[in-house]
Amino acid sequence: MTRALSLVALILTLSGAVACDDECKSTDPCARDLPPGPSPIPTDPTPVTLNTFEFRVLGTAQRAVDIRYSTSQEGTSILSSQVPWATTVRTTDSASFLALTAHADVRDDFEDTILQVQIIVNGRLFREASESSLSPTVSVCALCGPP
Repeated sequence: MTRALSLVALILTLSGAVACDDECKSTDPCARDLPPGPSPIPTDPTPVTLNTFEFRVLGTAQRAVDIRYSTSQEGTSILSSQVPWATTVRTTDSASFLALTAHADVRDDFEDTILQVQIIVNGRLFREASESSLSPTVSVCALCGPP
């Protein structure tokens, strides 16, 4: 008998819980709010830093200069251009291997030619080199990244 009464009480309790939905919460005594859960932790989005790498070739060469520059992100580019020459690469990567080489073949001019290469990172001179000769070749390279 006790078992039968317990079963009836359980059924009545469950039927009351099932019958209590969102519509009856405000008027039904079986309605109760859940305790508040933990509030979400606010997360600030990490700011994206845009790094700017500028490659420059300067000098007194009267003919086109062979230029080769590289970044970890974009690979190697080879071209021939008059000086002064410059290009810019932008990336969100925090580290990059940078290289710049320039060669001026002006032996027929019989005068020394000055050739200078520079890598500028975020507006600051990062690496530079220069040479003065009949056929100068100048090169700089370095890993640029956070300390």
